[in-house]
Amino acid sequence: MPRELSGGMKQRVGFARALVVNPKVILMDEPFSALDILTSNSLKNDFLDLWVAKKTGLKAVIIVTHSIEEAVMMADRVLILASNPGRVVSELKINLARPRYSQTEEFHSLVDKIYSKMSEAGKQIFKDKINKIKESEITRHLIYSSPNQLAAIAEALIMPPYNDSGNLADLVKILHIKTFDVIHISEALSILNFATVDDGNIKLTKSGKQFAEAELNERKIIFAKYLLKNVPLASYIVKVLNERPDNKAPRLRFQTHLEDQLSYNQAKIALNSIIVAGRYAEIFSYDDNKQLFSLDNPT
Repeated sequence: MPRELSGGMKQRVGFARALVVNPKVILMDEPFSALDILTSNSLKNDFLDLWVAKKTGLKAVIIVTHSIEEAVMMADRVLILASNPGRVVSELKINLARPRYSQTEEFHSLVDKIYSKMSEAGKQIFKDKINKIKESEITRHLIYSSPNQLAAIAEALIMPPYNDSGNLADLVKILHIKTFDVIHISEALSILNFATVDDGNIKLTKSGKQFAEAELNERKIIFAKYLLKNVPLASYIVKVLNERPDNKAPRLRFQTHLEDQLSYNQAKIALNSIIVAGRYAEIFSYDDNKQLFSLDNPT
């Protein structure tokens, strides 16, 4: 019965339903992401066998994926996209013969190349945003990763075999984190001057090593120092709170200001991220129920 089908079976049915009408093009959005590794690999191989053997009438397949390894394994052409607005920022052709093996040097080289292109594209997008919002400093150098995520990556980098520097692609595999998460984390570490990122590799700075090696209380002090120094939104919130007689300000005060330069959702995400960072650094407190910032007993 349909209700008795497993996730893998349902996905096979989905492929069958798409192919039975003999389409020329198939669009697939994260077709393997909800499956376990064995089922996912099995389905990928089945689909690639059909494609290579030309057993269907397909002329093209477009796949959306967050897995760089999946893209290199399956695609002949990889397009890297950016958001707001959605657009192509880089392109790479995959000329590996099929079947492809993920353990080969050529495969790893292409994966590293895509990570490098994503990093370069991220830097250019960041520069473009800065140029557009010169009139408002508080939307510069926004960070979207939690301090705990930053600490986890920094701690991993100071341990062997990395010894202060590592490859972003390796970190994704070893730490089991998503590709775009590690990109955000590396950008945040770079903004805070805890690391430098170049050509798909990340290296801790002197301050980054201090952050990684410190005990929790000292780590919070280090984080607070570099957060206030390098993230204008954090220092702006503290400045406003210090200027007010009761040292308090509603969330709407900062949300509205951010919306002068960002969309509502972007402003909301930026503010939520800085709340997490500010609480960790203990530079201010925030009451979720009252939606109120204050300097009273920061926690």
